[in-house]
This record gives sequence, structure tokens and C-alpha cells, in this order.
Amino acid sequence: MYQQMVYDNMRVAVKKLAGTEKEPTDALLQLSLYYGFQFRFCNVCSGNEYLISVCERLNHKAQSNRDGRSAWECLQEER
Repeated sequence: MYQQMVYDNMRVAVKKLAGTEKEPTDALLQLSLYYGFQFRFCNVCSGNEYLISVCERLNHKAQSNRDGRSAWECLQEER
């Protein structure tokens, strides 16, 4: 099960926009409570904003199966 879901400004997820704050719909709140996930909102059609930051964090994390080097360091070495 996913720990966090990312939504843009779709009507089934956002009840009201108040400046930069977005109020979730009752259905989204119930769904998140039932399945036990958290949600966050991104800019319209920009779910990749979150994905890029997660990928960069994982690629720079030291890995035990690579002698403590990160995937980024291994890539640089191969280049």
C-alpha cells in the first residue's frame, strides 16, 4: 500500500481553493482514512514535481550493495 498519494487540482480531490491552500473533499478524506494513506496536492498536471525530488534523494543515498556508494556515484564512475 502506498504511504502517500499526490493529487493535482482535480474536482474529486479538491473541494475549495483558498489562495495556495487546497481543501480536500470529504470523499478523499474518507478514502485516506479507510486505506491509511496521506495525500498531498501538487500544481496542475505536475505530479512529476514530487517524483523528481524523490528520485534525486534515492539516487544520492549510499547503498550497502555498492560498497557504500550511491547510484549517482556509480553512474559517474561508469561514464
